[in-house]
Amino acid sequence: MDNRSKICLLIFSIILFLSFVARIYPLQEVHWWDETVYLQHAEIITGLRTNNFDEFNLRPPLLPILFGLGFLIWHHPFMASFIVAALGVLGVFYIYLLGKKLYDEKVGLIAALFLGLAPFIARNSRTLMTDVPSLTLLTMAIYYFFSYSEKNKNLIGLLSGALFGLAILMRFSTLPLLILLFLIYWISKKKNLFSLNESKFGITDWKPLYFGFLAVLLPYFIWSQISLGFFLTPILSAFSAISDMNEPLFFYISGLPIAYPLVLLIGLAIALFFLFFQFHKSEIRWISFSLLSWLVLALLFMSFSMHKEIRYLISMTSLPVILLSSYGFVLTYNALKNKNLLLNLSLGLVFFLLLFFSFADSFSTLNEPFVNPDITTEEFKVSQFIKELDLPADTIIYANHNWPVFAYYISYRTVRLEPADGDFYKEFPANMEKSGIIIVYRDFLNPTTDWLDARQEFNKIEEFDGVIIYRYQIKQD
Repeated sequence: MDNRSKICLLIFSIILFLSFVARIYPLQEVHWWDETVYLQHAEIITGLRTNNFDEFNLRPPLLPILFGLGFLIWHHPFMASFIVAALGVLGVFYIYLLGKKLYDEKVGLIAALFLGLAPFIARNSRTLMTDVPSLTLLTMAIYYFFSYSEKNKNLIGLLSGALFGLAILMRFSTLPLLILLFLIYWISKKKNLFSLNESKFGITDWKPLYFGFLAVLLPYFIWSQISLGFFLTPILSAFSAISDMNEPLFFYISGLPIAYPLVLLIGLAIALFFLFFQFHKSEIRWISFSLLSWLVLALLFMSFSMHKEIRYLISMTSLPVILLSSYGFVLTYNALKNKNLLLNLSLGLVFFLLLFFSFADSFSTLNEPFVNPDITTEEFKVSQFIKELDLPADTIIYANHNWPVFAYYISYRTVRLEPADGDFYKEFPANMEKSGIIIVYRDFLNPTTDWLDARQEFNKIEEFDGVIIYRYQIKQD
């Protein structure tokens, strides 16, 4: 190994180490809505708890399966945190390989640095959610896709197809992205449509990809058909569950500076500047055109979707943003490396200052304890209070909000109060057939606290800042 390779290996090792630190620190035992659902599913799958509540009909299965495997070794939420952090670092490793394969080693190293230390991505890598793990699986799948298209070895094709399937089982919204990527690949390879430089990548036999893809998805589809009555029920339910219009049309465009730090956006702007002139001269690289098409079409698709959250940008746009941004900086370096030394040193200093200010927030939690007991929620406090009541094992917990959190922490059978609108009062008491405990949020959805206080069936037990707990006793009891 020559000195240059040793230096690259050292830099890459440091990037991986810092990426893991940014993703694991600090550990916490208290979690929120989606996180508790995945923890709950993991325990149900492995038989570590009785099923008092589940959302198997609309949640992807892969993350809780991985958590469950970890729980068989150590049954603690910290294990889930280590699994998610490890998956995030694995994504950093593979984006280096992908950048190196598509461009060169410099692009790979910068891409690993950007993915590893971007604050918004690092923060979301600490949550027990599917955004970052799905990005990792997608990165791996695309890397092996190009490896297969380069070498046409069936085993690599099978692996790529399987990873694409796993990416869907990690996060159902990966499916429309895969359709989009396939269309970009198919269209951009048509020589008569685009005057692009030839690529060394080309699929001659799609069968291994299809087989690997279906081999992963079919067992889940069979389970869904038997358990839920229709094999597409979870995917359809997941999309219908997030069909509310909550943000304006250009939410994701204005959200790019939140998801990606300044240094990434500057690199992206530089790349777009170079690509404009390359395209004008018909010298644009095929992969650069594909990444740019991915970014534009994904943003367009997401902008017209109903429910919007900034974190959705992670799995949908991070790969093209990071790879193009890294390519932009490498193009700048290549254009200036034989120019004025003082200019190069000045630009290098500016680059490192940008890195420092862009990534410093990823390590803002290092001043906290490694296991931070101060990270808590009102839902956790409410749950602890109810558990101390020592209620009978068949007690039902009713909640008009955050029901998955209470289900996970209290472990009694938990029921979501429905409907949330004024029809709740028309349905009552059919929607609350058994006595139990009811948790309601002040001035949030239905039933209201005024209505509960006015009825004899409900007796107030305890009040918290945003939550009130009642004991519910139906009249016929």
